Amino acid sequence: MRILMLTTVLILGGINMAADVQLVLNGVPKATIVAPRNGPPAYAASEIQRYVQEMSGAKLPIVTSGESASTAPNPPRIIIRIAPGVVKHDGYRIYVQDGDVIIEASEPRGCIYGAYGLLEHLGCRFYGPAPPGIIVPKRITLRVPETFNIHREPAFANRLPSSGTPEQQMQWGFNFTGVAGTPARKQLIEKLGMRQYRWGHIWPALIEKQFFADGRNPEKMDYTGREDWLPADENGVRRYNGQSLCFSNQQAFEWFTDNAVNWVLTYCRDADYVSLWSADTWRIALCRCEKCKARGLNATDWYLLTHNEIRRKLNERGWHNIFGWIAYHGSEEPPSKINLLDNGRNMDFLYAPRPRGGTQYGPFTSDHPVSIKYRRNLQAWREYLSAQKYQGTRTVFEYYYDLV
Repeated sequence: MRILMLTTVLILGGINMAADVQLVLNGVPKATIVAPRNGPPAYAASEIQRYVQEMSGAKLPIVTSGESASTAPNPPRIIIRIAPGVVKHDGYRIYVQDGDVIIEASEPRGCIYGAYGLLEHLGCRFYGPAPPGIIVPKRITLRVPETFNIHREPAFANRLPSSGTPEQQMQWGFNFTGVAGTPARKQLIEKLGMRQYRWGHIWPALIEKQFFADGRNPEKMDYTGREDWLPADENGVRRYNGQSLCFSNQQAFEWFTDNAVNWVLTYCRDADYVSLWSADTWRIALCRCEKCKARGLNATDWYLLTHNEIRRKLNERGWHNIFGWIAYHGSEEPPSKINLLDNGRNMDFLYAPRPRGGTQYGPFTSDHPVSIKYRRNLQAWREYLSAQKYQGTRTVFEYYYDLV
């Protein structure tokens, strides 16, 4: 009886093995990668080839899709292709069909995520910087089950990193990288199909320097004769603080918003996403003059008042990419009076209150007082955006885990 059972297991095992798609068998390549010649799908093919060879010693050949029937390889193949509408955003599908492994995505860069998805199935792991870094196991045989079928869609359309090279960022599942500063970096970003972003506490630079529409080097701003542009402190004394201006002064307001537009178009013209943050200070170091106080605006109102005007002027200059603001420190509280320009179209709301970040107090759903506070705060923002009939995007800034 034991012999019969063993024989049955071996036969069934053989059937399952035969049904698998063999990519590499005992260090010998069995599959061919079929992909477009250029762009993100081509990069996806090269990554599969690279890591399969590192794992098994076998170099899978790559052929260009669309070759004639007489030269096209027979199964098994790893076919990488773009199929518009097959998944949301830049997600991907991997499945087996007629002896081929199919990787398909709605957007070109989704093919790269699909390549890493296949490699993870084969045993690779793409963690953060070493350690642990990238883990590539040694396996002389690589196969994919006939029933293999996965469907992956991102929870967030915008995924912006804080570290890493563009290649690493793609391995980690991000779809943005810092705006290109050199032709070589721009070429790499295009090959990966990534989007470009720039964000940061830029207000101090906009106060310190004057930027120009023609893109020439900025100059240190001289406020001599413009002392009424400077913010007043709690004693009514106007002085340069390097963080804000008296925005109830129309000349100061117009100069600052023009300066911001010139900065964006000089340094971020090719960016898909720019998030312009106020100074990294409580209540954005607002002016406390009587005229400003009489407006009855909270810190976020003032922030969005300037943000709306910068967005409007960028539109006039023909720049219609995403322009974001941040809920952080003094701008945590939703506005009390200011409405968003054009229902927030082509804007991004970046939720980033530092105290609730980095899972310092457990999950956001915990009963810790900080979690409760920011759940209420986030709900207030949701209500504000709903009332605005918000047409923009929403992003969450999750803080680094060294905060924990």
